[in-house]
Amino acid sequence: MPLLLPSAVARPYKNLHAFVPAYNRAPMIQITELTSTDASAAVLAHLGLPQTLDGAPARVWMAREGSSATVAAAGFAVRWSSAHMHWLWLHVAAPARGQGAGSALLAAVRSQASASVPWRLVDAVDASECDWFVRHGFVSWGHVCEYAFDLSASARSLERLWQRLKHRIPPQADMLSLEQAQHAGWAPEIARLQAQAVGGLPSMLQERMAQAAQTGSDEGVSLAHSLVVVLDSEPVAFALARFDAGPACWMIDGFYVAPAFRDGWATLWLRYELVQTGLRLGRTPQYRVRARNDQTNTVAFARRLGALALAPRYLMAAP
Repeated sequence: MPLLLPSAVARPYKNLHAFVPAYNRAPMIQITELTSTDASAAVLAHLGLPQTLDGAPARVWMAREGSSATVAAAGFAVRWSSAHMHWLWLHVAAPARGQGAGSALLAAVRSQASASVPWRLVDAVDASECDWFVRHGFVSWGHVCEYAFDLSASARSLERLWQRLKHRIPPQADMLSLEQAQHAGWAPEIARLQAQAVGGLPSMLQERMAQAAQTGSDEGVSLAHSLVVVLDSEPVAFALARFDAGPACWMIDGFYVAPAFRDGWATLWLRYELVQTGLRLGRTPQYRVRARNDQTNTVAFARRLGALALAPRYLMAAP
C-alpha cells in the first residue's frame, strides 16, 4: 500500500523483504501490536519512520500469514494519534496482497482510535492503492504528479530568461546548499514547508537530512546539491534534489518559493541552478520534478517546457 515524502526519494520501506526475508503462505492472517519498545523502534528505523509525531508516539502493528510466531511479517501499519489527527502508514508486501492482510491491519489500527478525529496517510499512493483506500472509507484530497524534463532543452529555455532577469536578484540575496542551511538551523522550517507542500511528515525529512549528514549518502536527499535561497538572513525558497539511481535521473523532490517571491527572481534562480547542476553531473539527460496538482506555477512551467507527465500518486484522508 502506501507512502510519501520524501520521499520520496529512495524510500527505505521498499526493502521490506530485507527486514522480513521470506515467509510461508498460510490461509490465516494474524495481527499483532508490537508492544516492545525495542521491537517497534527497530521496525520504525528500518522503515524510515519517526518514533513520535507532534508529540504522539508511534504504535506499530504487524501482519503475519499463519499462526506461528516464527512466520515472517506480511506487512506493517503505524499510527500516530494527536488530538487533531490520526496519521497512518500502511504497507503490505507484494506477495501477500489480496490475502486480507491490509484490511486486517487497518481494522486493528482503527479499532482503538478515537472516531471523532480525522485520518490522513503520511504518504501518497498510486492508483491501485488509491482504489483500495477508497473502498475502506478514504477520499483523495489531491495528487502529486512527476514531470520528466529534458535537461538540455530546459537549459536552453532557462538561459534566455536568466540573461534577462538575473540582474533582479537583490545584492543581499544568497544561495546556500541544504548542508549550509542545516548548520544555520533552518532544517525544521524547510521540512515543515516541504510536508505542507506535498504531504508527509516533517520529521521524516529531518531524519533523512540527519542520516545524510551522518553517512554522507545522497540516497534520501543530497545535502550538497539541494539549494536554499536566503534573503536578509531568512530562507525564501528551497529545492530538494538528488540523483535517483532507480530511473537514473536527476530528481527534484521538493520545490518551494514563498508567495511574495513566486514567478520572480527566486524561482528562476533555483530552476536555473538545478538544471546547471544536472548538466554538470552529466549522469543523465533527464530530470524529474514532483508537484501537487494545486501547485499551479510548477504545473504551468512543466507544460511550457513540454515535460512528460508521469502517473500521479494520490493524497488520501478519511473523516
